[in-house]
Amino acid sequence: MRRHVVAPADSGEPFARAFRLLEGRDVDGLAAVVDEFPELVHARGTNGNDLLGMAGATCDERLTRVLLERGADPARGHAHS
Repeated sequence: MRRHVVAPADSGEPFARAFRLLEGRDVDGLAAVVDEFPELVHARGTNGNDLLGMAGATCDERLTRVLLERGADPARGHAHS
């Protein structure tokens, strides 16, 4: 199971990269990836959640601000709402 979970994060795929940056609270790195791949603000991960929901779970408003400033929809909700 761990191999299944870890493999996508190690892939370099943009969503996985953004997720790792969220986990690391890397505001500048997240901004750079989302600027390079703007569609990420609308994408959902394998569990159906989007980056904005994940950023909110970190309780780091700087990460949330990066995504909102780039068009993330706060009304969208996550997959399990």
